[in-house]
This record gives sequence, C-alpha cells and structure tokens, in this order.
Amino acid sequence: MGGDGNTANVLSVNADPPLTESSATRSSTSNWDGHVTGYAQAASPGLARYSFSGGSTTGVHTIAAEFKGALLSAYATWAEANAPTTGDDPDADEDGDGVSNGLECVLGGTIATNDLDKLPALEHDGTDMTFTFRRDRTSKDGSAVPTIEVSADLVTWNTPPSPYAVSDTDTGGVINPGVAVVENSPSGFDTVTLTVPMSPDTRKFARLKVSATP
Repeated sequence: MGGDGNTANVLSVNADPPLTESSATRSSTSNWDGHVTGYAQAASPGLARYSFSGGSTTGVHTIAAEFKGALLSAYATWAEANAPTTGDDPDADEDGDGVSNGLECVLGGTIATNDLDKLPALEHDGTDMTFTFRRDRTSKDGSAVPTIEVSADLVTWNTPPSPYAVSDTDTGGVINPGVAVVENSPSGFDTVTLTVPMSPDTRKFARLKVSATP
C-alpha cells in the first residue's frame, strides 16, 4: 500500500499463512513521502500499526492495517500438526505406523498415536460384504476426499459400480448396494458403511483411498 502516490511509501508484508484480504486507514490526511520508521508486528492475523516518517511534512504518520490470514484446509491443518516433514505427500507415512497421511487425516489419526486400529473393518455374512470406518468430521472440507474401491481378486479394482463415493451428509439407513453415512456417530465422527452383495463373486475385498490436496 502507498500514500498519495508516493512510491517511497509502499509497504510490503510477508506473512504465513498468506494474506488474502487487507484493509487500511490513515490516521492523518497529510501527504507522506518518507519511509517506514517502525511497526508493531502481530503474532497472528489481526490489527497491526505501521509508522511512516514525514518528508515534506513533519511528524510521524501511522496507518492501522488489519490483515486476515487465509484459512488452511482441513488436510493442511492436519498436516501442519501431524506431518511437519512429509505433509506435502498424502501417501507418505509421517509417523511410520503403516497408515498414510491422507488416511490419518480422514480417520482422525495423529503423529502421537499408532493408528492401525482406526483402519476400516471388513466383514462377510455369506450374503453381503460390509466395509466400515469412522470419518473425522473436521476432514470434510473437500481437501481430503475418501472413496471406497472394491475387488474380487485383489488385482482388478473398480469394476463399476466401484469406486464408491462417500457422502458428506447423513444418508439415513442402510444402502445396499451403496454407502451409508451416519453423521456425528460417535461424537466428532461419521460412521461410514459400504454394503454390497457377494454375488456373483465368491470373494470380495475393499480398500479405502483418500485423495488429499496439500
């Protein structure tokens, strides 16, 4: 930002996270053509005041600028806390527990825990196959998208209707074939269940995939 066309008064701001909006008002109507003499730096997005020295005028003029930081996505927020070195790769495994970063984000895993017990459960009852997992509700902003893939031989995946999309909202009751979602059950999680008939296959397998945007 500058003052009354004086390029010497351009104020450059570097911030993390990046700035998306800014608004500023001058505390003085006088023309300034000096330079920044000091600033009060905010530790987080918010109000900060920057002082300019007068050139053709006297005194110090101050502007108050409010900067609003860009909101981090759900995956980026999770990665910042739980995958500081490998967060840019959703398929990496930051904590070496056998569960990828993308999966941990969706399943509610953390760097401090072994999250193998959060992986989906698969069951056959002779008629149907069910595949169930709990989705952390904080992951539901489109930055970490789960899908379920099905195979009869662990070689060929995604013969239609696989892969199965997972709804962000409650679907109400069992869907066969299809994916049912019960929101906030248990608290903070959605319970997601894929149910598909075994027929015409003698075996069926399923896996959870997550497409995450760092």
